[in-house]
Amino acid sequence: SAINVVYTVTASVGTAPTVCTDTFTITVTVNPKPSIANKTQTICSGTTFSVTPTDTAPDVVPTGTTYTWTVTAPAGITGASNQATGQVNISQALTNTTTAPLNVIYTVTASFGLAPNVCTSTFIVTVTVNPLPTASIAGTITICPSTEATITFTGTANATVEYTVNGGGVQTLDLDASGFGSITETFTITTTYLLVGVFSNSTPICSVPLNQSVTVNVLPAPLINM
Repeated sequence: SAINVVYTVTASVGTAPTVCTDTFTITVTVNPKPSIANKTQTICSGTTFSVTPTDTAPDVVPTGTTYTWTVTAPAGITGASNQATGQVNISQALTNTTTAPLNVIYTVTASFGLAPNVCTSTFIVTVTVNPLPTASIAGTITICPSTEATITFTGTANATVEYTVNGGGVQTLDLDASGFGSITETFTITTTYLLVGVFSNSTPICSVPLNQSVTVNVLPAPLINM
């Protein structure tokens, strides 16, 4: 917080022994200067990051500090914009429309005090925006009742697919480094082959829900001629 320094000043005029004096004070308010280390954060595409510096060593964050910024974002990022009005934290919702992690760079100015006595410092916030994983079943699956079918998945490398079959429990399949994986299951009824979710192997884990149907044809009824 701001600290007041009080100077007690004696003003003198004349020569000894006839010196006239008067005493007055000068109060100097010394504002602290914010000092904040660079920050990093990683989020999933479509979510909001938030950085709120705290007054914890080595950072110096006076109560009432506000933040403005300019942002540098690569192609494939939406939601990033400059902020010229002081904010209590650094926060934006960012979307990554590519299949690779992208870094968004915020050059942040921390400000404390009232004009014209505003103390400022600059630091960098780097936000890594991970893409959402993908997975899908290759082709349309149509089988006869109680028949085995091989389901082929293509999607994000090393992603994990959680799924259920015919109302059973949740199972998992890890896609390989090329984003490929397959399972063999027996279907007894026409059902929704439910992809409970597709989960990335990144930190934080990013996930999306998916659905895929498998059609089980009805066996024809025997025709009996009388």
